[in-house]
Amino acid sequence: MDKLPSLWGDDGITNIPSSKPLIKQKAKKLSAQQRNTRVTELMQVYFDRASNNNFLPLDTALEEDLKTLFSTHVWGFREVIITIVMARLLDPEYRASEDFYKCKPRSIYEQPIRSILLEKEIPHRQSGVLNIAKAAQKINEQWAAGKDQKNVADAVVRLVKKIEQMPQEEVENFAIHVHAYFLREQKASSLLKVEVQPEADPDFLYKICKQLIMEVPDAGNTPQRIAGYLLQAYHEVLETGIIVSGHEDSANTTNRTSKKVGDIVEEGFDNDGTKVTHNIYEVTVKKFDEQRIRDAFSSVSEFDRESGTETKEIIILCRQQDIHPSIIATTNASGYFGKLEYNSLTFYYQDIYEWVLSQLLRMPPAARIDFYTKLDAYIQRANTSPKVRVHWKHLHE
Repeated sequence: MDKLPSLWGDDGITNIPSSKPLIKQKAKKLSAQQRNTRVTELMQVYFDRASNNNFLPLDTALEEDLKTLFSTHVWGFREVIITIVMARLLDPEYRASEDFYKCKPRSIYEQPIRSILLEKEIPHRQSGVLNIAKAAQKINEQWAAGKDQKNVADAVVRLVKKIEQMPQEEVENFAIHVHAYFLREQKASSLLKVEVQPEADPDFLYKICKQLIMEVPDAGNTPQRIAGYLLQAYHEVLETGIIVSGHEDSANTTNRTSKKVGDIVEEGFDNDGTKVTHNIYEVTVKKFDEQRIRDAFSSVSEFDRESGTETKEIIILCRQQDIHPSIIATTNASGYFGKLEYNSLTFYYQDIYEWVLSQLLRMPPAARIDFYTKLDAYIQRANTSPKVRVHWKHLHE
């Protein structure tokens, strides 16, 4: 392989301008702050080199495996690799195939790496490494065998094996290529931006909300955000004092693991300052069946035990096809499917589309504009699903 001008000096110290020395060979254990500083410095230089095509070509097999990582919608695989590469540059003795957690991957990703990706508006996940490799002691064939996208996981394993055989200069060159791929993601993301003008027309807003929920639900994130922003905009503009929470969490976050009482919660305070839960919402575009009922009841029961409250009901925002088969229809209202009683808890099923329209119609124009602004800001973020962003752009062209 041709010689690439390296960041490493002859004495094993980085040549990064104005940086503190970073020892090439393992000399002493870095503190978390020192590690974060080193990773940040290196990534800034690698992004600069990548943007100027200042790297040597990779062999075909390496290039193909790297391309595989950036061809999947599961971003965690590429985030595992950049974490391993940066850890290897800090410690040439690091072997992810033997002891993945030796480098504290969650910490190194969620602090310096994620901060740089966020700063550069590069699409990424909040805890990509944790999502893909939680509790994985070794990144090897056994780990890959349990992954849904096994072909991508296999590519990660092959890359790890090759990284562990590389001298530091080659690891560095590979790292610059990884950064170049991230820059391509940044460029692709920037092309999805669209200028949106303030809008208060409820007919227009209802149509785009319905289109988004129907066409790009994004595993439930889209309807959850829409419902949450509708409630939040209403209460903020009218200064009701009611706080809306939960809607900005991932829809994949389960109530049981996150200790959430529901997807969305409306809370306020009574006259003596005691927090009061007004409404709990579950928002879904999947069947809210018996298992979901039991999970919701369990979450509410735990919440009531800890808070000393006594929750009586939950509002389910869903589609006709998502309702529980044991629903009892009590009215002929088109927007209300009926209720289901489970132990001490009553679930009220509402048509999500009708609910969205009713919320828009009760809001003053200023609140509708605020809702639209919040929704636009969320969708135009680099980390929002590309499918959602493409559809949003299509709706506004």
